[in-house]
Amino acid sequence: MGTWDSGFFDNDMACNWENSISKNRNLLFIENALKPVIKNNDTDDLDIDIANKGLAAAEAVARLKLKDGERTTYTTHLDMWADNFNQEIPQSLIDLSITVINIVLSSNSELKQYWSLRGEHEKWFKKVNKLKERLNS
Repeated sequence: MGTWDSGFFDNDMACNWENSISKNRNLLFIENALKPVIKNNDTDDLDIDIANKGLAAAEAVARLKLKDGERTTYTTHLDMWADNFNQEIPQSLIDLSITVINIVLSSNSELKQYWSLRGEHEKWFKKVNKLKERLNS
């Protein structure tokens, strides 16, 4: 896995998922990226790639809901979708996103362990908590 910064789309897994949005602009596509976090968490340590994809999907929910979020060259497809999205996000998808964030922040998360080892845990942790706040708003 390649990671170059602490943003939700600053890694290969999330970028690949974001690129697929142009072909899959529906809420089921997002849900299908969130559910493996819960399933993987039940079996063992949460896989880093699954966690990265789950956070990207949670960020997508926040963007579709709030029409905000950091725009980068890695979020082009999501930005276009969010700009034109005019449906209400089901509360169940918001709740699922928050559950995913809580799991990613748990002690058995390889992604959390990764950021702790890099010595940039606080920067990443603040971004993840800010995402949770946006979803709760």
